[in-house]
Amino acid sequence: MTAYSRKRAVAVHEAGHTVTAYLHGCKFKSVSLGDGRRHGSFAPAPARGCFTPEVLERRGMVLLAGSEAERVWCARAPGAPGAPADWLERATAGRGRDLQSARVLAEYACAGDVSLCKSWLGHIRGQVLGLTGRGSGDCGDERFWQLTSALADALRSSWILRGKEATRVLDRAA
Repeated sequence: MTAYSRKRAVAVHEAGHTVTAYLHGCKFKSVSLGDGRRHGSFAPAPARGCFTPEVLERRGMVLLAGSEAERVWCARAPGAPGAPADWLERATAGRGRDLQSARVLAEYACAGDVSLCKSWLGHIRGQVLGLTGRGSGDCGDERFWQLTSALADALRSSWILRGKEATRVLDRAA
Protein backbone atom coordinates (compact mmCIF):
# COMPACT_ATOMS: atom_id res chain seq x y z
CA MET A 1 0.00 0.00 0.00
CA THR A 2 1.35 3.44 -0.83
CA ALA A 3 2.16 5.92 1.94
CA TYR A 4 -0.92 7.96 1.01
CA SER A 5 -3.19 4.92 1.16
CA ARG A 6 -1.64 3.67 4.39
CA LYS A 7 -2.11 7.08 5.97
CA ARG A 8 -5.78 6.95 4.92
CA ALA A 9 -6.12 3.42 6.35
CA VAL A 10 -4.71 4.57 9.70
CA ALA A 11 -7.02 7.60 9.63
CA VAL A 12 -10.05 5.37 8.91
CA HIS A 13 -9.01 2.97 11.71
CA GLU A 14 -8.73 5.74 14.31
CA ALA A 15 -11.88 7.45 13.01
CA GLY A 16 -13.72 4.12 13.41
CA HIS A 17 -12.91 4.10 17.13
CA THR A 18 -13.84 7.75 17.54
CA VAL A 19 -17.10 7.67 15.56
CA THR A 20 -18.29 4.60 17.45
CA ALA A 21 -17.54 6.36 20.74
CA TYR A 22 -19.33 9.48 19.50
CA LEU A 23 -22.42 7.56 18.34
CA HIS A 24 -22.66 5.71 21.66
CA GLY A 25 -22.11 8.68 23.94
CA CYS A 26 -18.63 7.68 25.12
CA LYS A 27 -16.26 10.52 25.90
CA PHE A 28 -12.76 10.64 24.43
CA LYS A 29 -9.69 12.83 24.93
CA SER A 30 -7.98 12.75 21.55
CA VAL A 31 -7.39 10.93 18.29
CA SER A 32 -4.22 11.03 16.19
CA LEU A 33 -2.47 9.49 13.21
CA GLY A 34 0.66 8.67 15.20
CA ASP A 35 3.37 8.10 12.63
CA GLY A 36 0.76 7.73 9.87
CA ARG A 37 2.19 4.42 8.66
CA ARG A 38 1.79 1.75 11.32
CA HIS A 39 -0.61 3.06 13.91
CA GLY A 40 -2.29 6.09 15.37
CA SER A 41 -3.98 6.48 18.70
CA PHE A 42 -7.42 6.94 20.15
CA ALA A 43 -7.58 8.02 23.80
CA PRO A 44 -10.89 7.36 25.54
CA ALA A 45 -11.78 9.36 28.62
CA PRO A 46 -11.00 7.48 31.84
CA ALA A 47 -13.83 5.26 33.02
CA ARG A 48 -15.60 6.39 36.16
CA GLY A 49 -18.08 4.53 38.32
CA CYS A 50 -19.18 0.96 37.88
CA PHE A 51 -19.00 -1.03 34.68
CA THR A 52 -22.57 -1.93 33.80
CA PRO A 53 -23.17 -4.44 30.99
CA GLU A 54 -24.09 -1.51 28.71
CA VAL A 55 -20.87 0.35 29.49
CA LEU A 56 -18.80 -2.79 28.86
CA GLU A 57 -20.58 -3.38 25.56
CA ARG A 58 -19.99 0.19 24.38
CA ARG A 59 -16.31 0.03 25.38
CA GLY A 60 -15.94 -3.27 23.53
CA MET A 61 -17.54 -1.82 20.42
CA VAL A 62 -15.23 1.20 20.49
CA LEU A 63 -12.17 -1.06 20.82
CA LEU A 64 -13.16 -3.27 17.89
CA ALA A 65 -14.60 -0.63 15.56
CA GLY A 66 -11.21 0.72 14.43
CA SER A 67 -10.00 -2.61 13.06
CA GLU A 68 -13.33 -3.35 11.43
CA ALA A 69 -13.60 0.10 9.80
CA GLU A 70 -10.07 -0.31 8.42
CA ARG A 71 -10.87 -3.83 7.22
CA VAL A 72 -13.99 -2.70 5.33
CA TRP A 73 -12.21 0.31 3.85
CA CYS A 74 -9.23 -1.86 2.76
CA ALA A 75 -11.61 -4.33 1.11
CA ARG A 76 -13.15 -1.51 -0.95
CA ALA A 77 -10.25 0.84 -1.69
CA PRO A 78 -8.69 0.40 -5.15
CA GLY A 79 -5.28 -1.23 -4.87
CA ALA A 80 -5.53 -1.73 -1.11
CA PRO A 81 -4.77 -5.14 0.39
CA GLY A 82 -7.60 -6.86 2.21
CA ALA A 83 -7.37 -7.14 5.98
CA PRO A 84 -6.82 -10.48 7.74
CA ALA A 85 -9.88 -12.72 7.78
CA ASP A 86 -9.12 -14.33 11.15
CA TRP A 87 -10.68 -11.48 13.13
CA LEU A 88 -12.26 -13.44 15.97
CA GLU A 89 -9.27 -15.78 16.27
CA ARG A 90 -6.97 -12.77 16.58
CA ALA A 91 -9.28 -11.23 19.17
CA THR A 92 -9.46 -14.36 21.29
CA ALA A 93 -5.71 -14.92 20.99
CA GLY A 94 -5.11 -11.30 21.99
CA ARG A 95 -2.92 -10.29 19.02
CA GLY A 96 -3.03 -6.61 18.13
CA ARG A 97 -3.26 -3.78 20.62
CA ASP A 98 -6.99 -3.09 20.19
CA LEU A 99 -7.84 -6.76 20.10
CA GLN A 100 -5.75 -7.49 23.16
CA SER A 101 -7.57 -4.73 25.05
CA ALA A 102 -10.91 -6.15 23.90
CA ARG A 103 -9.87 -9.57 25.14
CA VAL A 104 -8.99 -8.16 28.58
CA LEU A 105 -12.34 -6.36 28.66
CA ALA A 106 -14.11 -9.61 27.69
CA GLU A 107 -12.31 -11.51 30.46
CA TYR A 108 -13.47 -8.87 32.93
CA ALA A 109 -17.05 -8.89 31.58
CA CYS A 110 -17.22 -12.68 31.62
CA ALA A 111 -15.34 -13.32 34.87
CA GLY A 112 -12.62 -15.21 33.01
CA ASP A 113 -14.92 -17.87 31.44
CA VAL A 114 -13.14 -18.54 28.10
CA SER A 115 -16.15 -19.84 26.16
CA LEU A 116 -18.28 -16.98 27.46
CA CYS A 117 -15.51 -14.53 26.46
CA LYS A 118 -15.57 -15.84 22.87
CA SER A 119 -19.34 -15.58 22.80
CA TRP A 120 -19.27 -12.04 24.20
CA LEU A 121 -16.63 -10.95 21.68
CA GLY A 122 -18.76 -12.49 18.92
CA HIS A 123 -21.76 -10.49 20.14
CA ILE A 124 -19.74 -7.25 20.24
CA ARG A 125 -18.39 -7.98 16.78
CA GLY A 126 -21.96 -8.39 15.54
CA GLN A 127 -22.79 -4.94 16.90
CA VAL A 128 -19.76 -3.45 15.13
CA LEU A 129 -20.59 -5.27 11.89
CA GLY A 130 -24.01 -3.63 12.02
CA LEU A 131 -22.30 -0.23 11.93
CA THR A 132 -19.80 -1.02 9.20
CA GLY A 133 -22.08 -3.22 7.09
CA ARG A 134 -19.56 -6.00 6.75
CA GLY A 135 -21.28 -9.32 6.38
CA SER A 136 -24.68 -7.84 5.53
CA GLY A 137 -23.95 -7.15 1.87
CA ASP A 138 -24.65 -3.42 2.19
CA CYS A 139 -22.56 -0.37 3.02
CA GLY A 140 -23.51 -0.41 6.67
CA ASP A 141 -24.78 2.52 8.61
CA GLU A 142 -24.56 5.43 6.17
CA ARG A 143 -24.13 7.88 9.03
CA PHE A 144 -21.19 5.85 10.41
CA TRP A 145 -19.35 6.03 7.08
CA GLN A 146 -20.22 9.71 6.55
CA LEU A 147 -18.80 10.60 9.96
CA THR A 148 -15.80 8.27 9.56
CA SER A 149 -14.90 9.83 6.22
CA ALA A 150 -15.21 13.39 7.58
CA LEU A 151 -13.07 12.61 10.62
CA ALA A 152 -10.47 10.68 8.58
CA ASP A 153 -10.15 13.69 6.24
CA ALA A 154 -9.72 16.04 9.22
CA LEU A 155 -7.09 13.72 10.73
CA ARG A 156 -5.14 13.52 7.49
CA SER A 157 -4.81 17.30 7.48
CA SER A 158 -4.33 17.87 11.24
CA TRP A 159 -2.65 14.61 12.43
CA ILE A 160 -4.11 15.07 15.92
CA LEU A 161 -7.49 16.25 17.17
CA ARG A 162 -8.39 16.85 20.80
CA GLY A 163 -11.74 15.54 21.96
CA LYS A 164 -13.60 18.83 21.50
CA GLU A 165 -12.06 19.40 18.05
CA ALA A 166 -13.03 15.90 16.89
CA THR A 167 -16.54 16.37 18.31
CA ARG A 168 -16.91 19.63 16.35
CA VAL A 169 -15.87 17.86 13.12
CA LEU A 170 -18.40 15.10 13.81
CA ASP A 171 -21.17 17.55 14.80
CA ARG A 172 -20.67 19.46 11.53
CA ALA A 173 -20.70 16.26 9.48
CA ALA A 174 -23.77 14.81 11.20
